[in-house]
Amino acid sequence: LVSTATERKVLSGFLKSKKKEKNWKVKTIKDFVVGVAKLGGYPGRKCDGPPGTKTLWLGLRRLDDLVNGYLLALEIQHSSEVQEMS
Repeated sequence: LVSTATERKVLSGFLKSKKKEKNWKVKTIKDFVVGVAKLGGYPGRKCDGPPGTKTLWLGLRRLDDLVNGYLLALEIQHSSEVQEMS
């Protein structure tokens, strides 16, 4: 209800590849919120409090860009496969 399957897939993939979070999976709402916060610059250390609204907003904007790039890449890949077939 909080996010789409595509958002969860892109967020998990990005955090695994770029942030060295090898076991990162979005299973709960908390996982999603912390993942988005990490995109917004939240360090996520034990001594840190919960992420703020600005950090979450920045993370959501970045996630939106990542999802749009992912969808565009899928569209380009699909159109190039169709062209190769014809």
